[in-house]
Amino acid sequence: MEKLNSPHIPSAAMNLLRQWPLYFVGIDRILGFFSISQQGDLQAIEVVKSGSGYKELDLDANEEMVFTMENYRKEKTAFQWLRPDLLPFVSRTTLQSMQLDLFSESKYLVLLIRTSGLASDYYDLYYLFFREDQSNFGVMTGQQPLDTTQKAIIGRLASQFAQLTTKSYQESENRFLWFKERTQSILTNNQHQKTEVNSDFNNWRKDWLVDYIREISQRDSLNYVLSEEAEKAILKYEGSFSNLKKSLESCIVYICELQNASLGDDIFIELSYLVLPAVKQVISNNSIEMNETTSRINKTMQLLDKLENAALLIVQRGLTPTSAEVGNHMDKPITAPAISDALRKNKVRIIQLFAKYPDSWPTIRQHFKPISNLMAKKNNELRATN
Repeated sequence: MEKLNSPHIPSAAMNLLRQWPLYFVGIDRILGFFSISQQGDLQAIEVVKSGSGYKELDLDANEEMVFTMENYRKEKTAFQWLRPDLLPFVSRTTLQSMQLDLFSESKYLVLLIRTSGLASDYYDLYYLFFREDQSNFGVMTGQQPLDTTQKAIIGRLASQFAQLTTKSYQESENRFLWFKERTQSILTNNQHQKTEVNSDFNNWRKDWLVDYIREISQRDSLNYVLSEEAEKAILKYEGSFSNLKKSLESCIVYICELQNASLGDDIFIELSYLVLPAVKQVISNNSIEMNETTSRINKTMQLLDKLENAALLIVQRGLTPTSAEVGNHMDKPITAPAISDALRKNKVRIIQLFAKYPDSWPTIRQHFKPISNLMAKKNNELRATN
């Protein structure tokens, strides 16, 4: 279809105008009258058969046409079959010159469909001109026109099609408008909130820091204390939250190693211990420290894995996993004092690993007394600090 650029016509009306030839193949011509404002201002468009397709033509909705169509646009009848020589917009001169062509009563009948438009007091009108080929929903067959009942069926079908098509298009357009408005609202809110986010985030970060220090203190049975300078540096840090947390965890493990911390000790986190580099430098500047920390954690995990495997073999045999028995059942047997020494040196990391992986090493947690004693001591220290 050769489409006319008609920005004033409501999109739902233009969509229906272009759907008619697809629904009724036997249509040769359509005249559409639309309200282009809520006050009922009129615009008219014509669609005519052109070769294998259709073309759209803009019609001049002059004062005479507006006056002539006034009452027809207010009538509420959903559809009407009309004689072409009695259409309101056809002058007698035009009728005489075209009666053997478009408006010849012997060849064409016109179906008028009314639909709701922009103006509540006016309906949009579609005049559908059918050809005589009944196989294409024409209204004539030979010399016998369709009877009143058959034309009423066609009229109701056309009216229902118009209502459903308009409603479906309007719902789709409303969803699009809602999505557009929602997106615009989100963008506007984001821009507005951006001016407040720094203040809110700083308050949230300070609350988080207090809670986090309390949480890891309880987890490790140690009393971590931030110096004023360290706290200011953390609150001003502009890197990612993930990197900040990793840096704090690394700092804590480092201080515990440096001070050979015991359960219940006060661990002071000074600014000099913190490594809070720029975001792009986090990995490179922390690589040595992180590697050392990871190495110690891995060794502690390997120790727990060896103890777990040995204790599991003993329990499966119905025996009690004492330190001596566990040491004898390890891949490389060690003495009971060696196990006690290893647990003492790794006690803080063991507690941290147990907190991080609550479902790991179940046998030694439940049946190996040195581990049970370590966790009991940790719990006693935790109760003492509450």
